[in-house]
Amino acid sequence: MDNENKTTEISAESFWKILLQRWWILLLVGVLSFGAMFLYSTLTFSPKYESSAQIYVLYQGDGDKKNEATDYQVSLLIAKDCTYMLKSREVIDNVIKNLQAKHDDMDYLTYESLVGSINTNNTDETRFLEVSVQAKSNVHAKRIIDELCAVGVETINDNMRNEEQAHVYSYGTLPGENEPCNSPSPLRIALISLALVVVLYAVFVVIYIHNDRIGSQEEIERRLKVIVLAEIPDAYDTKRRHAHYYSKYSRGQNAAKEEKK
Repeated sequence: MDNENKTTEISAESFWKILLQRWWILLLVGVLSFGAMFLYSTLTFSPKYESSAQIYVLYQGDGDKKNEATDYQVSLLIAKDCTYMLKSREVIDNVIKNLQAKHDDMDYLTYESLVGSINTNNTDETRFLEVSVQAKSNVHAKRIIDELCAVGVETINDNMRNEEQAHVYSYGTLPGENEPCNSPSPLRIALISLALVVVLYAVFVVIYIHNDRIGSQEEIERRLKVIVLAEIPDAYDTKRRHAHYYSKYSRGQNAAKEEKK
């Protein structure tokens, strides 16, 4: 029997049948995967805190009102340059140097670790540059973002040759001690577990589609279009052999009782 004929016989009833036959495996995989991922994320959890600030970029030309629209467009372009400068080696090194000079507990900072924790976002059609930093404590996150904004704004103004090119609109927020930004999400873990269950169910469906064996009398009549006239018992069926043995044993006992009579 080719796979093409078998595929055409797949129906909603077949999908339901597969689900009823394998539901305990799917449930077990879902529960075990959720428990394993949640336990792993809990044991390996290292809290991180995020602090955000805003820098306002303002390009000022020669003061002519006719050039205000041009100045606005230039400011939008300059915001992209500011994003690059905030993550430049010069700015990051100065930030680390200043923080380590002010605080003894920030010796762990390196260029690679700090630049990887900085995120910038230039909101569309605005001159606001949103900057956020992640650190291992809420106090450190605020220290870093404040110093980054101060050094970054100074560097931007120096390079643009304008002391009012950019300024800090709002300094970093202080996140709560019980509000880490990377807390394990049970909902996310549950969605991953559900995805694994769906993939496993799809595997069962594929196996069912490519299974050419005929397992029942109904499948013989449906797929081969023939009528089953008789059924040969399975000689290796344990239940049948036990039934046959005990029936012979009982007949022997009955015969012995008759002879005694």
